[in-house]
Amino acid sequence: MAILQVEKSVTMNRIPSVLLVAAMLLLPHPSGAQKIELTNDFVTSVAVDSRGDIWVGTDEGLNRYDGIRSNSYYKHSSGLGSNQVNFVFADRERPMVWVASRYGGLNGIDCLTGEFIRYAFSQEDPGSLVNDDINYIDQDEQGNIW
Repeated sequence: MAILQVEKSVTMNRIPSVLLVAAMLLLPHPSGAQKIELTNDFVTSVAVDSRGDIWVGTDEGLNRYDGIRSNSYYKHSSGLGSNQVNFVFADRERPMVWVASRYGGLNGIDCLTGEFIRYAFSQEDPGSLVNDDINYIDQDEQGNIW
């Protein structure tokens, strides 16, 4: 399990997320730093939501850091479709974070309630996903998730 440390005084939503995670991994940490435990050392994606929470996808789960504490989300305990997170995307229109997963479909997490929604392939539903291996997420100008 990887452990990151972050100074409590850092303003999370003002630093580009990739640089923030790199700094947390590479720079020395002050003795009063907050520890962030990650589900795995292999970080696949990082996003910062509208509230400033940091979401880190790994090869073995999803992590959320709100500046005070960190939470880990796994397939069997949270509603996440798969522990293998390919991409994390913060919705620009709604308080949602979207998770693209390997063989777990598309997962949405409501940042306010913590509720999960999952979109997956279904042979009975022609309007469902083509398959459950999602690699990337984007949002168009109308707010649609692709």
